[in-house]
Amino acid sequence: MSIITVANTKGGAGKSTSAIFLATAAARAGRQVRVLDADPQGTASEWVWAAEEDGTVLPFTVEPVNAASLRHLHSDDVITIVDTPPGESSLVQAAIDSSDFVIIPTKATSADLWRTAATVAAAAHRLSGVLITQARTGTTLLNEVKTQLHKDDVSYFDTVIPLREAIASAVGTIPTELWGYDIVLDEIMKEI
Repeated sequence: MSIITVANTKGGAGKSTSAIFLATAAARAGRQVRVLDADPQGTASEWVWAAEEDGTVLPFTVEPVNAASLRHLHSDDVITIVDTPPGESSLVQAAIDSSDFVIIPTKATSADLWRTAATVAAAAHRLSGVLITQARTGTTLLNEVKTQLHKDDVSYFDTVIPLREAIASAVGTIPTELWGYDIVLDEIMKEI
C-alpha cells in the first residue's frame, strides 16, 4: 500500500502520538496497518506494552526498526507508518527516503517552526505536509504560523490537531476520539 513517515528533527512535536493516532484511524477504516518504531526512545513500543499491561491489544502491530531496515523498506499490502526520533540522523533520512508521504508535525510556535524547516528541506524530494499539533485553535499565533507556512510555500494540512488533555492521556490505550487524524489520513491517501 503505502509508507507514511512521521518526522521532525525537533523533539516534542507529537511524532509518536501522531503515528499511533494515524494507525488507529487506518485500522478503524478497515485498512491493515503497522507502525515501525525507529525512535530509540521507543515511545510507540512503550505505548503498546502499556496497553497490553492493561489488557488492551492495539489493532495494529508496532515493530522496532533501525536505519538499515528502513533503507530496504518497500510498500507491501499494509499501510506502514514510521515513527522517527528527534535530531538529525541517517535514520530519519532513511525513513524519509523510503516514504510515499512525510508528515511533519509541529507545534504552532515560532521556535518549533524554525526547527521544522530542516525537516521540510530533508523531505523536499517526497510528498509531504506540515501538520500543526497541540494547537490552541482560534489564536493569533496559530494564524501567524499558517500565514508563515503559506508565505514560505510549505505544504501544510488544513486540519489542525488541537491541544487536548484527552490526546495526551491516550498513551497506553486505543484512542477513542481521533481529533482530526482520520481526516489527515484521508487527505494523505488521496495524495498517494
